[in-house]
Amino acid sequence: MSETAKPISEMLRQGWSIEHYSTALGSYGVIEHCFLMTRSGARKVVAVRPKIVGRGCDVTELEI
Repeated sequence: MSETAKPISEMLRQGWSIEHYSTALGSYGVIEHCFLMTRSGARKVVAVRPKIVGRGCDVTELEI
């Protein structure tokens, strides 16, 4: 996924839905938001955290 200002909003527009949400202190000492997303039987975990250097956010998607 390309890095956008609102990655979860974009996924919701594409038909994904949020099944579960959690937040925790990540390995770099910043808050990491994790979403379990579902669409048509497919599932993925999306982790969103602020960039350490610069503006914006880092988005990691894991297919499950």
